[in-house]
Amino acid sequence: MNTGVFHAAVQQNKLKQSTIIENALATYMQEHPEKTKAGMESFIQQFQLEAMDNNKPYIEYYNYESAADDPSPGFRTVLVFHKDKLIGVVDSRKLKLEGVKYTALDRGYHGYFFTETDEKLKQAYIKKFNFFVNNAD
Repeated sequence: MNTGVFHAAVQQNKLKQSTIIENALATYMQEHPEKTKAGMESFIQQFQLEAMDNNKPYIEYYNYESAADDPSPGFRTVLVFHKDKLIGVVDSRKLKLEGVKYTALDRGYHGYFFTETDEKLKQAYIKKFNFFVNNAD
């Protein structure tokens, strides 16, 4: 069995902003402000985000950083839902989202929680997320 990795580069001025998940999310959230699972479904499908329920009762939809750069990549973007309501976003990069409070998370992650998110719910998720990423490889 042969295995290989392709490396490619695109000039920064040739990148379409709508294909970068962080930019697309900011635009999508402005156009779809309802913050529900149903309202986020087309975004989830467009970026082929995978569901994970390791941090129950929260459901996360995520993608990973590039496996070409890291054979064991971490999360890139994580949509955090509680009872089908989007309560926040975790990202390995900085985001520009409206109506959020920023929280620094462990291992360099950035947390963006909507201002209407209950503080206890937010803190409980942060504790679960930090525990999970600190125990991952």
